[in-house]
Amino acid sequence: MSHSKQKYIDRDTIDKKREYSQGKVKEYYIIDYKKDQTLFYSLNTNGGYSLVKPKNGIIRSTVLPGFQFRESDIYVRPDPVNLINDPIYQSFVAIDLQKERKARDAALKIAEQERKAREQERKAKDTALKMAEQERKGKEIALQQAQDALQQVENERIAKEKLQQLLIDSGIKL
Repeated sequence: MSHSKQKYIDRDTIDKKREYSQGKVKEYYIIDYKKDQTLFYSLNTNGGYSLVKPKNGIIRSTVLPGFQFRESDIYVRPDPVNLINDPIYQSFVAIDLQKERKARDAALKIAEQERKAREQERKAKDTALKMAEQERKGKEIALQQAQDALQQVENERIAKEKLQQLLIDSGIKL
């Protein structure tokens, strides 16, 4: 609403109200930056306007389903980003931003799932490598034990041969 001259105030509050009524405009809101004459009207069955009072500070449109706002927010003009999570505005404010956020959140969720899958795969590979290393070490130990046993058998054979030779050299027969 313009406050520069009385004729402009009358134009907004009287003339336009009459013209809109004649044009059957179902809702007519006067927003006054001075907050003196902010008014909300709804076309009644007689063709005139009835004053619509905010319920709990909220104006709900009967023409635009779901459209609603807090009267106090007209003057505060909250950041649309903050309105996304506000149940009063959520259904119609920053829909593109809400879609973008949902898409980003979904992408982040997928990325996190992929990261967890890679981590599980890495852990499985680490476990498999550890098991293979343990198996290799086990085989290495078994091989060493077998070699040690063979060496012991060989040493015993050599000792036995030496003993037999010593006995033969000493003239003792077995």
